[in-house]
Amino acid sequence: MEKFGGKLQLNAHVNKIIVDEETGRATGVELKNGNIIKARKAVVSNATPFDTVKMLKPDEQKLPAGVETWRSELGKLPRHGAIMHLFLAIDATGESHSVSARLDEDENTRDESREMKLN
Repeated sequence: MEKFGGKLQLNAHVNKIIVDEETGRATGVELKNGNIIKARKAVVSNATPFDTVKMLKPDEQKLPAGVETWRSELGKLPRHGAIMHLFLAIDATGESHSVSARLDEDENTRDESREMKLN
């Protein structure tokens, strides 16, 4: 990530996603400690949609109409238990593998799939 100009900050909790009122684009984030981080190209959230929408703060800034529609429709989605995604990237060549697993709560079964080869 640093190779391409990115920066990883641990324990940097976001209070608000900052939206440019003219363009309607997310331009940065305000951390809970008050620091502001400006984005060069995009703001990406690894939080759930339910947690991300809370960080938009419509009482503090004007949001695009599409965001208000998304906020209202999001409340109608079913909520399930915890979800965990782990994305790992390495600088390598040769075979690549993808592993996915699903646990069915009702039957306590685990469904795994393992396959992928990239050339």
